[in-house]
Amino acid sequence: METEGTLANISTLRLLYIFGRNARSGKLQISNETAWALLWLRDGQVVSAIILSKSDRRPLHAGEQAILDLFTWTSGHYSYSPDPASGSYPVTIRRSTSDLIGEELEHRNAPAAPPPTREIAGKRAPTYTAWLRLTSADASPR
Repeated sequence: METEGTLANISTLRLLYIFGRNARSGKLQISNETAWALLWLRDGQVVSAIILSKSDRRPLHAGEQAILDLFTWTSGHYSYSPDPASGSYPVTIRRSTSDLIGEELEHRNAPAAPPPTREIAGKRAPTYTAWLRLTSADASPR
């Protein structure tokens, strides 16, 4: 069954999760204003992926890096078509799709780095430049 829609309604991460849960095999095409991507799935796993520039069709990303880049796309259109011959595509992605999704979720949920500190009189205090950033953020008009 063919499926299509927009990334405004469902993220690439969610799409790959759903295709994985349903063990889909086929081709997923995703495009935005500047690039288009082709992903081949076999039994729910992305086995090959490439992102091409729309202007000159040169490769921008391939393999795992293409998937990680697609997770950042927030707008665009996708279409999926089943392909029982998906086993004929070369495997360029060795990690499982769930591992790639997990990596992206860890990246999104990583805590922000704390401001740099140094020890002053036995206590931790922000460095001068970190203090300036903190105070300038507080000084913004409300």
